[in-house]
Amino acid sequence: MPSIHHHFVFLLLLSTAPGAALSDETKPIETIEVTGKKPLQLYFSLREEKRHAFMRYFNEIVQDDDLKFECKRVAPKGTRVWREVCKSAFDWRIEKEIVDEEISRGNMLGAERVAKMGNKEQRDRKKELTQTIKTMLATNEEFAEYWKHFKAADENFKNAHSKAFGSLSMYSEEDESAEDRESAP
Repeated sequence: MPSIHHHFVFLLLLSTAPGAALSDETKPIETIEVTGKKPLQLYFSLREEKRHAFMRYFNEIVQDDDLKFECKRVAPKGTRVWREVCKSAFDWRIEKEIVDEEISRGNMLGAERVAKMGNKEQRDRKKELTQTIKTMLATNEEFAEYWKHFKAADENFKNAHSKAFGSLSMYSEEDESAEDRESAP
């Protein structure tokens, strides 16, 4: 009595025999089209990737260390959810100075809120940062390319967010003030 192994080998040989199956040339070609959309998280990830590339290049070419971008993982007060926050070095430095000053005055509970309001030095340094970026955009083509890629990814994310959430999106077209704001890296 032939074993199962023998039957399998026999069937295998039959299937590979000439004429046993259609050759590749005679098989009908089937075209499959898939329609879908990128998930919102992908747009967000692409935007973050371009944003970080822009900041890294800026940090390489800027002379003033106080203007360089620094990213830190922080948990906002009242939450345990950590997130990455990127600010210029002067923002981190000035906020820490304000918090330390407020704590030394005895304002331990409100020190962070006061620091978030900022001060004149911080506003002046932000103007200087904006002017430095504008100057670099006008004079450095590679830097301008990084900016262009970031802005395109940012716009793609905002459009996808608006489509996904409609009027509930903070980027919806109904919010005209969002269009007027210039988004910073």
